[in-house]
Amino acid sequence: MGSKSISVGADRFLALQWANFAYELFVSSEDRETSRKILREYLEGQMLGQVSTRKTTDQLIRLWLYPSDPYSALRDLTDSFSRMISKAQMPVLHLGMAVNVFPIYYETVRVIGTLERITDQISTKAISLRVVERFPTTSSIPRTVDRVLQTLKDWGFIEIADGSVTVKKVLLQEPKLVNWFILATLKATGQNEITLLELENCPLKLGINFTHPRCVINESEDLFISRNHQGVEVIRVKELATGLPLSHK
Repeated sequence: MGSKSISVGADRFLALQWANFAYELFVSSEDRETSRKILREYLEGQMLGQVSTRKTTDQLIRLWLYPSDPYSALRDLTDSFSRMISKAQMPVLHLGMAVNVFPIYYETVRVIGTLERITDQISTKAISLRVVERFPTTSSIPRTVDRVLQTLKDWGFIEIADGSVTVKKVLLQEPKLVNWFILATLKATGQNEITLLELENCPLKLGINFTHPRCVINESEDLFISRNHQGVEVIRVKELATGLPLSHK
């Protein structure tokens, strides 16, 4: 995997309530320009300062209110089931979009998920050092990673104490949310297929666990299970049905 540039505005802390507000604007209004203005006014009321307000607004727009980018189909799919999921599981939507939209989130989450499977002690320093390796400009990465970690903590995916990160367990039970997150994972990794075991161990999931993934896939309009040339069962995307071209990653 080659180096990626850090997208403009991807260095802000994104509080869960701000991300939720941006998403609520996404599902409640088709007028994206008005939604952006409302989001900016909302963040101005959070006393962030002029520069931070602008950058945070820009990042939240790219997360949920961008009019046309490679992730529009993924966003649009959430509108069909957003009212079925509890507010407690809203962060899963933000995580699925963030690892697609922002390279810094993709790399940080990937590193955490990888380290979590090989050690009980994940230091924030080790995370930063590994993420730095993926980017050509390194001086600002540790600070940016710190803000991503604070965001992931606020979203409920990790705990941070004494310089160490602990991954929290999150159980997804709503079938449509499970279906969507599998799609988001496949798109972020750029894979055409993934085995059930690879999905279970995918570092982008962090501590997320699925309820009966095989049953979800069997009922899915977007995914199906078949066998690859080695005879191994794999999950594949019905690309014509979803309109979800795979990511550039």
